[in-house]
Amino acid sequence: MRHSLTDVIQERGGFREIRHRGVIVAGKVAIMLKLQLPAGTCAYGFQLDRRGAGYVVAKEVRLARTKGKAHEFGVQEGTVTDGPRPRPPADPTELYLSRVGGIKPFDQVFQHLSSMAFYSPNVDRIRELQALDDGQRLKRDGSNLASVLKQLDASAPKWKAAVDEYLHAMAPQVLGVKPRALGPKLTLQFLQSARRRDGSARQRTFLAENMSDGALRGLGVLVALLQGPAGNGRTSLVGVEEPELALHTGAFGALTDVLLEASESTQTMVTTHSTDLLDSKDLPYECIYPVELDGAASRIGVLDEACVEAIEEGDFTVGELLGMGQATPRFAAPQRRMLFPRRGAGR
Repeated sequence: MRHSLTDVIQERGGFREIRHRGVIVAGKVAIMLKLQLPAGTCAYGFQLDRRGAGYVVAKEVRLARTKGKAHEFGVQEGTVTDGPRPRPPADPTELYLSRVGGIKPFDQVFQHLSSMAFYSPNVDRIRELQALDDGQRLKRDGSNLASVLKQLDASAPKWKAAVDEYLHAMAPQVLGVKPRALGPKLTLQFLQSARRRDGSARQRTFLAENMSDGALRGLGVLVALLQGPAGNGRTSLVGVEEPELALHTGAFGALTDVLLEASESTQTMVTTHSTDLLDSKDLPYECIYPVELDGAASRIGVLDEACVEAIEEGDFTVGELLGMGQATPRFAAPQRRMLFPRRGAGR
């Protein structure tokens, strides 16, 4: 929603690389989302079809009903079949929602999807000198972390203080962090506690290039999670890829705490392979969804009855079950779904 669909697909290696490659190689990619928004429940989806070496947006729909009135649009290969009037023209290689995102009532769906954010902080990008930007949103790899911290300190000092507190809990010797200008670039400056030879306390500063991978990636994860509540709902959903990477196990308690705090105001999703993180009894097992590679497909389920019984009786944690290969998923019975409902259907 924030970038050209063509650029997004090319960034991932082209249409050929994003297709499902299992027993068969799919010629199509389809996504359907059901959203619960303040205005009500709605559905949005699109289907991409192969065209030569490229692709075309074969179908795109948005269906909703608010206050008894239907609001929808439909597009097929660049032709708008339903929608607002006057209708903006469609491009068969771009998503139509990005063109009508400023028109009510389609704006809520556009704003919700465009404010989702997904992260896998890269310590090398965080460590290098960073160009200054507006700091409104952390980039996926954390490469503008210094700018985001600068903005956070100016607009939401409470949440900047929370970042420092959690960072101190993860790395007790670190007292805080702030952006530091070096010419036209920014870097991160960490304040650490130290001891003189006589045992008295003192403080030292270290720039990002001299910090450990764990401290830098941990900071990236903290800002990714806490920028949502700091932005008063600016981020509708945050996803973080393996937040425990490079962290020592002593930091997992603080990581669990920040995950739970962030989830109180922002829908939060993380992926993990860590048995230590899943050992926490503060994480409700109901929010844990095991994933299984079944042949050529990844399937997401819930913990089966035997796992739930073992957890509720206190025999094992989810992490212990995972370590024993017993965190078995249970999948719902397959259902026939109408991916692109006909007009008037499903209301």
